[in-house]
Amino acid sequence: MDKDFVRRGTALLVVSGIQPRFDADRIPTRDQVTTETWPPTATYGILQQFVQNCQPWSRERVPIPQRLRWSLWALVPVELFWAIWLATIVTGSTACRGPICTVTTLDHHAAALLACGVFCAAGLVGLMPTTHGFSKCNGREVIGLTIAAAAGGASLLGIAALIIGALILLIIPATFVLAATTTSRRETDHARTRPPFPIALAEVASRSRTR
Repeated sequence: MDKDFVRRGTALLVVSGIQPRFDADRIPTRDQVTTETWPPTATYGILQQFVQNCQPWSRERVPIPQRLRWSLWALVPVELFWAIWLATIVTGSTACRGPICTVTTLDHHAAALLACGVFCAAGLVGLMPTTHGFSKCNGREVIGLTIAAAAGGASLLGIAALIIGALILLIIPATFVLAATTTSRRETDHARTRPPFPIALAEVASRSRTR
């Protein structure tokens, strides 16, 4: 901003009878504004410190529920033992014969189940230090835990199918036994409430005579 232009404007205001409320000598020039007062040193330092120290929401650590934490801890040894047993089947050290082994390996797909189990165990073990023992995690670690748990669930599909089949085989005969027991109890209760045959015959004869 030019000082001569400001002085001329001030003189014009004085001639017009308007008293200016500013001093032209105190108005900074354009160079002073760009070099001295911008950007403000204190404000810029605070903003720069905030940008350097802030972190996105995906990196904010949140606590994991206790039940989920114990489930993840229990999944690690289960996957390790399951992977070791599958490795013996893949290498041929253990023969996979019979319907039980066929169901648990999903019709002899032990290699695919082994890959899922190893991926799950390795992922969970690798995330233990960063999550402080599955206690706190951020957005990226949640994705990692989800993928590892999904791989572990896929590797245990054969065991889940075997358990479901065993439960079905136990529920069906138990249902028949319960139904037969209920029917026999009803027949027994009905027989207890019914009078003996001679008394019933006498009651029928008395009723016919009154008629």
